[in-house]
Amino acid sequence: MAQGDVIKFDDTCQHEYFLEYDIIYNELHKETMKLFKLIVFILLFTGLHAQEKDLPDNKIYFSIEMLHQYKTIMLIIDPASGSIIEHSLGAKDYYGYSSLIGMNINQINTLSSKQISEEMNRAKTENRNFFEFDHKLANGQIRTVHVNSYPMMISGKTVLVSRIMDVTQTIRNNRIKTAVTVTVIILLLFLFTVSTTLYLTIKRSRARAQKETLEKTRLLEQRTIAENEAKRLLREKELLLKESHHRIKNNILSIESLLELQLRENHSDETGRVLQNTMGRVQSMRILYEKLLSQESYNRNSVKDYVKTLISSIINVFPKGGSISVNLEIEDFLMPAKELFSLGIIINELITNIVKHSFKTNDKGEIRLSIKKDKDYVLLEVEDNGAGFPDDININACQGFGLTIIRMLCEQLNGTFNIDKEKRSLSIIKFHLVNNHEEGNGGNIS
Repeated sequence: MAQGDVIKFDDTCQHEYFLEYDIIYNELHKETMKLFKLIVFILLFTGLHAQEKDLPDNKIYFSIEMLHQYKTIMLIIDPASGSIIEHSLGAKDYYGYSSLIGMNINQINTLSSKQISEEMNRAKTENRNFFEFDHKLANGQIRTVHVNSYPMMISGKTVLVSRIMDVTQTIRNNRIKTAVTVTVIILLLFLFTVSTTLYLTIKRSRARAQKETLEKTRLLEQRTIAENEAKRLLREKELLLKESHHRIKNNILSIESLLELQLRENHSDETGRVLQNTMGRVQSMRILYEKLLSQESYNRNSVKDYVKTLISSIINVFPKGGSISVNLEIEDFLMPAKELFSLGIIINELITNIVKHSFKTNDKGEIRLSIKKDKDYVLLEVEDNGAGFPDDININACQGFGLTIIRMLCEQLNGTFNIDKEKRSLSIIKFHLVNNHEEGNGGNIS
C-alpha cells in the first residue's frame, strides 16, 4: 500500500467477509456496528486530517501515516490471503517482529482452524464482540489477546481491521482470583463441616454425659436404697443374734446353776468329779457368750480377756482352788469366736485335769499358761509343778473323756496335741489360725 493512500469507511458495504467472519458479523446488531465504528474513529484515529469541504457527508478519510504512529495494537489484514497489510506502531512494539507487513496472521495466531471456528461460535453464543486467541510474539512467548475486528474499504478493496488487547495478566489474575475464591469456599466448607461435626460431637457427648450422669445418679440412688436396706437387715440380724446369744447364755447359766445345786447335794466322790467337769465345760461356754454379748462384733474377741476370765472361773469351781496360783503369759490378739470356743474347752480340760490329778500331794500348786501367736499359728503351753502325766501314757490311745475331747478339738483346729518327753507336766497345743489373712481376724491388738 503506497504512502498517502486513504482508508474509506463506507456504511453501504455489502459485508463480504473472510472465511467464517461473515457468519459471525451478520448476526451482530446494527447499533453495535455503529458503536464499534465510533470507537474506532475516536480512540484509534485521533488527529485525523478531515477535509469536510471536499468529502461527501457519509465518508471519512484518514492518513496511513497516522496509523504508523498510533500506539494501540492494530492490524489491517487481507481477508483473502490472511496477510498483514498494515499495522500500528503499537503492534510492531508489541509483537517484536522486524516487519509485520507480509506476514500471515496464522504465523501469529497459534490456534488451529478448528479451534478458531469453535472460539467464533462461543463468541456468538455468549453474545460478545471479541474473540479470544493465543498470539505468538517474536521472542516465543504466547500471549492471550482479545481481538475486535471489523471489515473496511481501502481504495475500493475490503480489508479486516483488528484491534488487539493483551489480557494475559488479566486472565491470570482472574484465574488466581477464581482459584483463591474456590480455595476460600472449600476452606469455608471445610471449616463449616469441621465446626458442624465438632458441634454435633460435643452435643452428642454432652447428651451422652448427661445420660450417663442421670444413669449414675439413678444407680447411686438405688445403691443407697439397697445399702440402707442392707444396714437395716444387718441391724435386725444383729439384734436377733444378740437376743439369741442372750437366751443361750441364760440357758447355760440355768444349767450351770442346776449342776451346782446337784453338786452340793451329792455325797459320792465319783459323781462329784463328773459334775465338776461338766460345770467347767459349761462355764467355758457361758463365759464366751458373755464376752460375745459385751463386744460390738461377734466375729472376733480378745484372747487375753477371755482366757483370764475363764481361768478364774475354772479354778474357783474346785474346793482347793484358793491354794493354786496361775501364771498367765498371754499375747493379746483377736480370734474368731468359733476357734476361741474350742480353745476355751481345751484349756478347761487341761486345767481341770491338772487340779484333779497333779496336786493330790501338793498343797500349793502352780500353773503356767502361755498363749503366743507366731504368724498364722497359735501356740498354747500349759505346765504345772505337780506329778504330771505318767511316763507310759499314750495320749493318742487314751480313752479318758477329757483327753478325747482335747484330741477331737485339736483335729477340728487342724492342730497337734503333745506332752513334753522330759517335762511330763508340760502340754503343748499348736494349731493354725483360720482367716488370719483377713482384715480384723487374728490381728494383734495395739
